[in-house]
Amino acid sequence: MKPPSLVADATFNTASFAVRTVGTLVSLAWVAKALGPELQGRFGYVHWIAIILGQVAVWGLGIAMTRFVAREVGGGRPGQARAAVRTAWIWLRATLVALLVLGLPAALIFGAELRLALVISIPYAAAIAGCAFVIGICHGLRRFDVVFIADAVYYVLLLIGIAFGLGADDPVVGVLLAFAGARVLNLLLLWSQAAPLITALGPKGAVPAGPLKWELRHYAVQMAMLTLLGALLWERTELLFLKPTASYEQIGWFTAAVGLSILVTRVPGVLGQVMLPLVAGMHGADAPREEIGLAFRRGARLLSLLVIGPVCVAIASGPAIVQVLLADEYKPAGDLFRVLLVPMVLSGVGVMGAKTLIGAGGQRSLVWLTSWMASVKLWLCLWLVPRYGAMGAACAVALAQTVGLALEGALAAHRYPAAAAAEPSRWFEQAGVGAWAAAGTLAAGWLIGGEARGTDPQLALAFQFLGGAAGMAAAAMLYRPIPAGDAELLRPMLLLRLVPLLDRVSEPGAAG
Repeated sequence: MKPPSLVADATFNTASFAVRTVGTLVSLAWVAKALGPELQGRFGYVHWIAIILGQVAVWGLGIAMTRFVAREVGGGRPGQARAAVRTAWIWLRATLVALLVLGLPAALIFGAELRLALVISIPYAAAIAGCAFVIGICHGLRRFDVVFIADAVYYVLLLIGIAFGLGADDPVVGVLLAFAGARVLNLLLLWSQAAPLITALGPKGAVPAGPLKWELRHYAVQMAMLTLLGALLWERTELLFLKPTASYEQIGWFTAAVGLSILVTRVPGVLGQVMLPLVAGMHGADAPREEIGLAFRRGARLLSLLVIGPVCVAIASGPAIVQVLLADEYKPAGDLFRVLLVPMVLSGVGVMGAKTLIGAGGQRSLVWLTSWMASVKLWLCLWLVPRYGAMGAACAVALAQTVGLALEGALAAHRYPAAAAAEPSRWFEQAGVGAWAAAGTLAAGWLIGGEARGTDPQLALAFQFLGGAAGMAAAAMLYRPIPAGDAELLRPMLLLRLVPLLDRVSEPGAAG
């Protein structure tokens, strides 16, 4: 697979990331400010239930579609790809019917004071699952442009819906209706764009689905287990421990901090989503393990360099970010936000390791690893949440996720070793970039002061970000953290005026 195709994929995926980041940031801040911590706690709790149900309902078929479609198309078997889509859709349709039939009565019976909101969460979860399935197909076909357009339309519809939802008699219900309605329309748009692409793969009955059906089911079951365990590790399952012991106000602080941290955790998804179909295509074309290992290391290096500086800046300026984006009543969320960001320092290695393993069929090892880390997180929640409340939940999440990301990267590196003559890494230099970024942020914050000195919060935050950016730039010039091969991969993505800057922050010999 040639680098230019990877560049095109990364460009559209980056554009989707930008739309999701801005849309989520605006909607999160708007809803949190309008609802206040207590109502935000109610909304955040039900919204989390919808997300969890949606992720479980798709039971791994979204990621399975990315891998199988990319593998079969990459191996010159488009008819098999369509057979996989057709088979998976039959399974997903049955799951969604079961979710609606069982979930709606359960919400009515057990919903208590959140009954109506929970009823809305059921079709919302079904729409989330459907979108994940169609997006998986688009990613497998390397049509990231379709996902980008759908993301842009979704957030426009969502923001319009929020404006109406906040004016409802019950704003929690109104906002949930806005999210659910926008997601349903998003699903319809995605399907209208994906259906012709699926049809173009070949006629319905072109390929018998016997062996493929068995392999797809086996993979989907493993991915379903991985999805469920991943939800325990990565999603807000700590709310199950927090809700019985904390007020809705504390839950509101925690969900607001988690919502902001998710904006940062989406950064690794930019290249991580590109890695999955890339590795699946290489695996389908019987690429050597050393080539897959080199692709993993290159992707992990690039992603680490992309995230480590901004994450360190966000950790250093966490309270200022919360103060500017949310109301003063959310101040306790500032320290929670900082703690939740700590695992993201290792996200480049962990995310690329997980995507590499899934793309190349190594998901069984990932299932075992995630199961252990999910168990660790649950035990930490049992121990820390009753004692320390929301901060205990944040620490439990951060510790489990940090160890999990490190082990995912180590597992991928062990399974797919790079060739002995592979280009050198720049891990130490990239860590230096993050350290200088954090130092620059803290120094800038100390110089201009904050609320204690009467400094405008927006100005203080802008000054901190400028200090962090200056620290990152200085460290990049000093350490030259980009290897020559990575610089060559990045070169086609940059404007001509930025190429000299790339040469200054990459190792000598990268120019050409």
